[in-house]
Amino acid sequence: MQQLFILSIALLLASCKSTNFHELSQQVARHNLNLQYVTANQFELMYLSNRRAGRTLHVYLEGDGLPWASRYQMSNDPSPKYPLALSLMTQDLSNAIYLSRPCYYLVKPDTKCDTKLWTSARYSQTVVDTMLAAIRKIIDLQLSNSKTQINQVVLIGYSGGGVLASLLAEELKLANFYVTIASNLDTKAWTDYHQYSPLTESINPMSIERNSYKPALHFVGSADKVVPGFISQDFIDKSSGTLITLKSFDHSCCWVKKWPQQLEKIKIFQQKTNLK
Repeated sequence: MQQLFILSIALLLASCKSTNFHELSQQVARHNLNLQYVTANQFELMYLSNRRAGRTLHVYLEGDGLPWASRYQMSNDPSPKYPLALSLMTQDLSNAIYLSRPCYYLVKPDTKCDTKLWTSARYSQTVVDTMLAAIRKIIDLQLSNSKTQINQVVLIGYSGGGVLASLLAEELKLANFYVTIASNLDTKAWTDYHQYSPLTESINPMSIERNSYKPALHFVGSADKVVPGFISQDFIDKSSGTLITLKSFDHSCCWVKKWPQQLEKIKIFQQKTNLK
């Protein structure tokens, strides 16, 4: 039966038009994940569930993947080859899902998938609204399938996924707090630092003025050269976020290896937040 399940998943993934699904298919089979697609704002978004139950739902959001094939050529498929956030999710013992962005891991070509959605508009209102609608639908699906009411959502975003977590959290009532990992929370400072093309059609969390901000836990690697700690410092200070700097961690190492320890910190932070 297990072999049949793995074969079915492999055939489903092999039918995808996305080319970057090798690591994804291995993770799905290895960890017995449930792969599904949800329609939100006319986009098809893939999500993986770890099949656990619970009133708190952890939603993992991946980094930007491969928006550019080279410095001067946009990618035809932005899906990540090595989805780090997925590797984090597979270690989570809570009810957890891994949610893709619009136009990532496509089952079939989509004419709505303009390259702007993973380049200049990667953090746009369209992306935020679509992912917000998808999360709400998934919560409803979990309720109908398990009869368990989700009463809290924890958004956990890696790299650019942390930018989306910060934007989604402000619009999702069930998100009492959110978590970012090695995230470029001031997108202008980040593109200026690397001399990247400006994200002209994206929302910069740093540019949004609010009377209050939701609590957030921000993990930063001291050796991260992709998103150095100072990039997001002003946003963290402005939003009164809680910063944890991990010595010798860079943009990819050693988040996966040390994730169980960070999950314990998230659990403690959640308890403190819920008591307020």
